[in-house]
Amino acid sequence: MKRFHILLLSVVSLSVIISSCGKSTVPGTQDGNWYRFVAPFQGPARSHAASFVLNPDGNGNGTTAYVGTGFSNRNTKFNDFYQAIPIGDSSLTWAQVASFGGSSRSDAVGFAVGGKGYVGLGIDTADNYLSDFWQYDSTLNQWTSIAPYPGNARANAVAFTINNIGYVGTGYDGYNYYGDFWKYDPSSNSWGQSITFGGFKRSGAVAFVYNNMGFVVTGIGESNGVVNDFYRFSTTAVPADAYHQAQLPNSWLHLNAITNTSTATFDDGYTNIQRSNAVLFVMSGVTSGLGSPDAGRPKAFLTCGTAGSSTWEYDIISDLWTTRTSYESQSVSYGVGFTINNRGFVTTGLSGGTGVSATSEFFPDQVYNQQD
Repeated sequence: MKRFHILLLSVVSLSVIISSCGKSTVPGTQDGNWYRFVAPFQGPARSHAASFVLNPDGNGNGTTAYVGTGFSNRNTKFNDFYQAIPIGDSSLTWAQVASFGGSSRSDAVGFAVGGKGYVGLGIDTADNYLSDFWQYDSTLNQWTSIAPYPGNARANAVAFTINNIGYVGTGYDGYNYYGDFWKYDPSSNSWGQSITFGGFKRSGAVAFVYNNMGFVVTGIGESNGVVNDFYRFSTTAVPADAYHQAQLPNSWLHLNAITNTSTATFDDGYTNIQRSNAVLFVMSGVTSGLGSPDAGRPKAFLTCGTAGSSTWEYDIISDLWTTRTSYESQSVSYGVGFTINNRGFVTTGLSGGTGVSATSEFFPDQVYNQQD
């Protein structure tokens, strides 16, 4: 299928450096296709940015993505923000929106509740760790300060939204790794402490939501090594099924580890899922990979970070992982992954010490094509 470059909403000259993986580097057991010629991030190239997706549906999907803050390869920290809207079958349109209301920063965290986004924490230009939070109103295109995060100031935390409540936790403050989670209720502009994370304290993890349950995996822990545990949070009781134990309300359920720790064979190939500062996005109705040829299953896709360009599919139903086609643009750490209209994208990040603006989209049910 032929695809076309897209026009940005404003004319911006951006240089995109794209390096392709050779076809011989992709084993025949891998599948899915990365399309590397999506319109690049419109702002200055950067890494360590924050993002959120408006109108989250409880399944990791939304309608419009926002990406901003972070810093350049010259350590210039940003407060600008940009909106990404999907167009066509492999296109994005970027437009600048109001700059973030707080100070310029890197390593912040974002989530959304309904039509409003929330961004906070991070590290400012004086290397102070922050605890402030701000709300973005897309209708008014403005930021408003909200109640500050009640936990210790930190960076590289994760966040997810369940039933109109935002959950923010984990992270690092220069001395301590964290495992606490706090929940934000926009209706009362208030925070309350949630159930402490069930796994290792960590920083640089990834989080996602499916079926109104939060998942946290990967990251670096107190021993300065990447962690291998994986947990699911639910606010309601979840009955046992063929792959999971029963889960109590407001609890964390320990899922299969992401390394070869069992005596069974399912994890024998789990060689490089572990990583930190990776990106992840969720897609529903995937007909390839684990569980195929089902009519369609929900999958999370993990790529980049400290493990390089390797890409893994997580089958949410069976709690199993399998490899997919490696990320084909420059492998990045501290990038951003998001899902809008059930389409998974990766943008920005740090590659070889340089911030990038390249954006790629993953098509899990397509055959690998090294030409695009």
